Amino acid sequence: MGDNLVKFIKEGKFGSLNPVVCLKIAFEKTKGYCDKRKANGDYETIARERDTTPEKAYKDDFQGKMAEFACHLTFPNLSEPDINVYAIKDKRFSQDLRGPNFTVSVKSFDVDSPYPPSGVFQTESPGGGDPMGEDYCFMVAVDMKNLRGQVLAVLPMSEVKANLKPLVHPRFRGKKKALYLADVPFVLKKLEEEGRMEKGKQFCFVGI
Repeated sequence: MGDNLVKFIKEGKFGSLNPVVCLKIAFEKTKGYCDKRKANGDYETIARERDTTPEKAYKDDFQGKMAEFACHLTFPNLSEPDINVYAIKDKRFSQDLRGPNFTVSVKSFDVDSPYPPSGVFQTESPGGGDPMGEDYCFMVAVDMKNLRGQVLAVLPMSEVKANLKPLVHPRFRGKKKALYLADVPFVLKKLEEEGRMEKGKQFCFVGI
């Protein structure tokens, strides 16, 4: 993966049992999906809603969809990523992926990002309800330069909620919080101690 992630793994002794998967085919599918959304003006709308730029909104969407493909390639009985393009008013705000009997939120980070690797969560929903209502969170590293991805950990959403912290970047603090990758080994250790995960594993359930 990228040098930043390699350094993190070496210094933090954090590795993954899951393979690094090739995302070259996923790249083409994702590009077609994102380019259609760009042509529709979706990213201008998203940028206004999220106080960001259309370019950043495009990049984040692209990376997130690539991470979904990494999950499906690693665990084929997860649903395939949805690459249908919907009108903004009809956009479905639901789980990223589904398993046989559970829902999944996919959180990714670019291995070459200058910020600490993390998954960012919306903790408040304008329409009410729980914006973190999925059963599990998949933490995924994406190497956009070399088109590769790796599922680093699978965690119950209840544990994610219990370990959220404020964002490092002050501009994005407020309604969003993050689960930092540096904290994931401690969450995994807790799950091991509670007997909710086999020792040495990095996902807390069987069936994926």
